[in-house]
Amino acid sequence: MHHRGAASAVLAGILCGFAPASVPPAAALAVRHLTPPAVNQALPSHTDSMAQTPRPAAGVTAGNTTADPTYAAITPADVVVTVDPATGVGVAALTTGVTHTQHSLDPWEAAPAVAAGRRALSTLGGMQDQAIMGWGTLNPEPSPGQFDFSSLDRRVQLIHATGGTPVLTLCCAPDWMKGGAAGTTDWSRLEVAPTPEHVRDFAELARQVALRYPDVRHYLVWNELKGFWNATLNRWDYEGYTALYNAVFAALKGVDSRIQLGGPYVPLLSSATTAGMTKPSSLRGGWGVLDQRGLDVLTYWRAHAIGADFVVVDGSTAALKGAYVPDEYGAASKMADLTTWVRTHIGLPVWWAEWYAAPASNTAGWSDQRSASTLVHGLLQLVRGGAAAAITWQPEGGSAGCGSCVWTTAATATGGQLSPWGLALRTISHALPPGTVMVAAHASNNDVDALATRQSIILVNCTPRTLLVAVGTIRVTLEPYGVDDVALR
Repeated sequence: MHHRGAASAVLAGILCGFAPASVPPAAALAVRHLTPPAVNQALPSHTDSMAQTPRPAAGVTAGNTTADPTYAAITPADVVVTVDPATGVGVAALTTGVTHTQHSLDPWEAAPAVAAGRRALSTLGGMQDQAIMGWGTLNPEPSPGQFDFSSLDRRVQLIHATGGTPVLTLCCAPDWMKGGAAGTTDWSRLEVAPTPEHVRDFAELARQVALRYPDVRHYLVWNELKGFWNATLNRWDYEGYTALYNAVFAALKGVDSRIQLGGPYVPLLSSATTAGMTKPSSLRGGWGVLDQRGLDVLTYWRAHAIGADFVVVDGSTAALKGAYVPDEYGAASKMADLTTWVRTHIGLPVWWAEWYAAPASNTAGWSDQRSASTLVHGLLQLVRGGAAAAITWQPEGGSAGCGSCVWTTAATATGGQLSPWGLALRTISHALPPGTVMVAAHASNNDVDALATRQSIILVNCTPRTLLVAVGTIRVTLEPYGVDDVALR
């Protein structure tokens, strides 16, 4: 959500920890020994089971772990986590990924950092998304029928070289499709939509993209309804967007019926209260109130689209004006609530093309580790809600620091290193591949979020304090805002 504005509580409460369960402690636990991931994995249809990637070296450590029963008996824990491996509570469906933007391991950045960043990116697995115009790519059709795919070629080659599953966002449109002169590109008008008389021209451009990249099987149609706002009615122009979507859908399915497409890529915005809201919805929780106009887009598009393979949304744990309600951890329950609503009412796999649970950079006074903690907590809420995809926008950090970046800026020779969030993303994505059965887990207080599978338990420290966490006979020392994946055996 490039403007950085954010989008009935389904999960009980607004705890940092998982839903309570009365269960006996696990028998024996140990830190998992993880192996490097495979590259070049394919992302199959959502009608099939998603490809699983072996886990990499954890990268994120929480401190010391011990299984000494004597130590466990005499050392009081700050948090006690109980796990019941026999009680399943759901099946993970999530695939993670990143969306390349203006700067993303480009050849003109520092060569050592680019090489390091490519190595780091290759360990993440999952999806890599790229827009066809803007955010690192040039105008693909400056004049009618005259194509320039050189910059898009470079980004697609990066995705292949680092083993990602390619995803392309069909946005934005050349100037001549939106009232500009052929042969010119006015980047200040990037977010203007094609005029109705050029909708078929944009669909033809999308068809040319699909023909050029036959291995790309996943497409997002447009981005955040840019240019599709009806100022007179004070709502999204979902009729105009759906007309564009249908033209593109038909064009790409005509190239290859195996291509999967999704829309409407609508921002789901929320406010802390109903005060001042134009159209509050009944979807609300401890995190605030959702704007009904985003839901209206989804229901109209679903009713009038000629087909769809998945539904695309974006949003933030924060309410409008950047407020986390009631705090940055409690606000994350919104991600599970919205995912559950969309999955239930739209009936398609839910892709979060963008999702935010921390400031974009550390200029907000947050440490990178604090950002990683809130992002992992948000990601776990998406898993609990049943999301199919969660894609991190703008993975490369900038000069202002990292914050929610996945790797540090490649503008300097020492860059290209996985950030705390990048390390955590790598660990969590490989600990929870699609198809993983989640089991009952309960933390004794809100200081720790715990999500367990039959193989391991993910622990997130939601505080700025070092915590001693007991899981059965194991004691895990979680550093401030620390994240760890501990194996059950």
